[in-house]
Amino acid sequence: MKTFNASFLNKLKSNVEHNKERYKLKKPPIENYDELLDEETMEWFSNIKLETQPSKNEKLDFSNSKRLYSKTIKLTPAEASDEKLWAFMTHITHWNYMRERWPVEETKGKEENFILDRYFFKNRPISRNGLARLWWASYITYNEKFDDPFYLTSLMMKNEDQDVGRIILETPTICRNKKMVEVTLTSLDELKSNHDLRSRDYIRYAARYINLTGSVTLWDFLSDSELRKIIDDMKDNWLKQNSQQIVLNLNE
Repeated sequence: MKTFNASFLNKLKSNVEHNKERYKLKKPPIENYDELLDEETMEWFSNIKLETQPSKNEKLDFSNSKRLYSKTIKLTPAEASDEKLWAFMTHITHWNYMRERWPVEETKGKEENFILDRYFFKNRPISRNGLARLWWASYITYNEKFDDPFYLTSLMMKNEDQDVGRIILETPTICRNKKMVEVTLTSLDELKSNHDLRSRDYIRYAARYINLTGSVTLWDFLSDSELRKIIDDMKDNWLKQNSQQIVLNLNE
């Protein structure tokens, strides 16, 4: 299959300011883009169908993450770190999805920065690019030990705070290891079932807690029972640190 070459990608990125009005059109901003779509390329990308709806497309992030990852599960992390792949998709094969999910004209910031973040790789590629973020969210949470391998993905993306997935993806202490992600999301979900807490505050706490134990624990070799102990210890520690605030919340 084809993607952009490095030279074309750099040219496209360097001209974002000049071409930003093209990112508000129904058709892709690439002239003669259909010439890039040979039979093999069309066949590969046509299998990746993402959903949109008239409004609140962020509510479909979880289902679209599943759809995208399921069809591209054989991609390696190295391949999924290639900006050329995602830029090709955001600009051509999945342009319609991008226009619905990430319309440039609705950004509250500088349009050029928005385009570079969502349609290319800018400062935090795997958590901001409109499509790469979906792939990586499933990659770090997909776990076949659960009846539903996307169970952890649902915890991360069907949260009350749309920033939860972004924070996890942007927190190296957590996202560098799938078992760290499992511990964080499982403990968060269990605590939220009984206590009032802000997800983003707990994730920051989890990152600090894991950082303290990560240097002495070989996470890759932990058994399920050892993971369960870490989950319970994290929850107990959080409850001790926040017991006064929990009482205040219950009395409000």
